Amino acid sequence: MKRGHLLIVLSFALFAVSLLRAQDAARISTPKSVTVEEMIGDQRQFLQLLVNKTITETKKTGMLSITAYAADYSDLSNNEFQNTTLLYQRLFKGLSINSGVSFTSVDGMKNFVGLQYVSD
Repeated sequence: MKRGHLLIVLSFALFAVSLLRAQDAARISTPKSVTVEEMIGDQRQFLQLLVNKTITETKKTGMLSITAYAADYSDLSNNEFQNTTLLYQRLFKGLSINSGVSFTSVDGMKNFVGLQYVSD
């Protein structure tokens, strides 16, 4: 009888360890690098595509691209398009330098350089 109890306790302990390992709080889920949003209204629709991808393994160099498109259902001359793509290099904790190009259907193409601060 004691061996039966011991076998049950050991099998339960092994099962419980695997469950506890599945709920490890130290593991941080990484966000997806591509996000797509679509909003549809009664007069126009809006589509946004966001891409945030690190290029190097040290995660210091990366690319960020934001594309937005708004379309009017009745007046096609009211459609809007915007794309901003930039490359960034992390300098210090939370501080990055970036450079890229922005294109809009109204203003055309514009280059830019800037600093970015992200608090962790």
